[in-house]
Amino acid sequence: MRSLKIKERNLNTLLLARSKQSELIGFLLAAFLIASIFYSVFGQDFSNVDFMNSIVAKVKEQPLLLIVLLLLLPLIVVKKFRDVITVFAKGDCYAFNLDSKSITHNGNELVRFDDIKEVQIRVFKSDDFDSYNLSLIKNNDKSILLEEHNDLSVTKELAGNIADFIGVSVRIEN
Repeated sequence: MRSLKIKERNLNTLLLARSKQSELIGFLLAAFLIASIFYSVFGQDFSNVDFMNSIVAKVKEQPLLLIVLLLLLPLIVVKKFRDVITVFAKGDCYAFNLDSKSITHNGNELVRFDDIKEVQIRVFKSDDFDSYNLSLIKNNDKSILLEEHNDLSVTKELAGNIADFIGVSVRIEN
């Protein structure tokens, strides 16, 4: 999973950045997973001339595949591809500036320190693995998602650094 790392921390600045390399690896893994799903569902090579005919035949047998093929998979692929391009073009950097008491994302002001009520770690439990969302909770209870991760200790460390820097508490929500 993509992970924010502390790139710099001093008295006035906390800089979090996401690795371009991890984004590329994530994109390649997502592409491999989607290709594997297609191959397992249709059982044919993508270069096969009859590939489209086999898709049409499978959709006629199982109409719900049409939803997956036309809605879900393209949304996943397009979103992941857009995320990778964004990280490579702009980077993915959160800057916490004590002088201006503001948080910027890729140079654009995201929120001011005064508008942040707490840092929240939200736990999502499953049989396979647990995941954790790290968010900034604003005074109006809206959240700003910073990180999705599968390692609680890494998420807690990052949340602690952020909360300490901006002067709020960390709350873990199950």
